[in-house]
Amino acid sequence: MPLKLIHLGAISAFAIARTRWHRVRRWRLSYVIAVWILVTFFYILYEVQYKAGIELVSFVPIDDSGFEIYSENALRNIKVSGAALAQRRFGSILCWVMTTSIYHKTRVRAINSTWLQRCDASHFFTNSERFLDDYTPYHTIFAELPDSYFKLFWKTRLALYYVYTNISSNYDWYYKSDDDTYVIMENLRSYLATFNPNEPHYIGFRLKRRMPQHGYNAGGSGYAMSRAAMKIFAEQLFHMKSLCPYHEWEDYAVA
Repeated sequence: MPLKLIHLGAISAFAIARTRWHRVRRWRLSYVIAVWILVTFFYILYEVQYKAGIELVSFVPIDDSGFEIYSENALRNIKVSGAALAQRRFGSILCWVMTTSIYHKTRVRAINSTWLQRCDASHFFTNSERFLDDYTPYHTIFAELPDSYFKLFWKTRLALYYVYTNISSNYDWYYKSDDDTYVIMENLRSYLATFNPNEPHYIGFRLKRRMPQHGYNAGGSGYAMSRAAMKIFAEQLFHMKSLCPYHEWEDYAVA
């Protein structure tokens, strides 16, 4: 009988120890999983919000060092084609198209041979001269910027400043377009003729979902800015972070 009790006691002690061991193991596993989730969460916040600039939570900062990195200094070593240098320096409407090297053989060629020719001056802003010849009016103003969709704010900001200060400040209107846009220039000219370019105008396809009071112009369809509006941006807004803060949606930010 005593041996049996000892045997049962040993089994009971072993069962208790085994249960405790499983509990500790589960606790450790839960701890590891929780730590992994937290590390992953903060890594995503760093990569997506801080670095890429996509706001996920309001209390985590966004990297706005681009205000210093992508300033006038980024325009020192750009390459400009002969066709771009030969463009008119004054007129009614100057058009520029934002693109990248992967579309030089396709979209750039299509645009350059169609509607862009109907502008008084035409320019492509891109990141490389790859696949481009001297007959294409290009400027490699994005050579210093990462080729990423999430850098559109910095690209657009730099392009607006560059076109007014480095190409010409003598146009009535400045039309910004993407490389997947087709414009009926005659209609655009007719519509812009109803506005005074000496007044600050920012004209495009108005969206109000994220800015219900005043709205903002969609970047995909392009937008036109008057000479007076471009002057304000180039001389005031470009240099003031508080008046032109970063936002992941460049069209929203421009508004």
